Amino acid sequence: AYQLAGAVALNGLASVHVFHQAVGDTLGDIEITAPDYAIEPNVGAMSLDSDINALRGATTQGARERVRMVTLDSLDVTDLRLLKVDVEGMELNVLKGSERLLARNGFPPILAECWQ
Repeated sequence: AYQLAGAVALNGLASVHVFHQAVGDTLGDIEITAPDYAIEPNVGAMSLDSDINALRGATTQGARERVRMVTLDSLDVTDLRLLKVDVEGMELNVLKGSERLLARNGFPPILAECWQ
């Protein structure tokens, strides 16, 4: 989230909002491993799925951090025109948590990178 927020600020993207949260199919708090920026070559490819991290050879040793998990249904979005999902193996969880959001926005197109 920090790298994304920096890119948004540097590019003056006033209509983009960045939240330090995980997205899935349930509400609550989860514990994640924070990436080690000194040794992880691609922090954008980190996953909450340990099997995917193992396939990538990603570092999974590091400081643990609690983050809030939200569903897209829980967000107050009323004019969604495109949903882009790039969540490294958590695609189905995100989509399950967005059923009402998609319905109330007329089922907009979904662009997704899927692992499985």
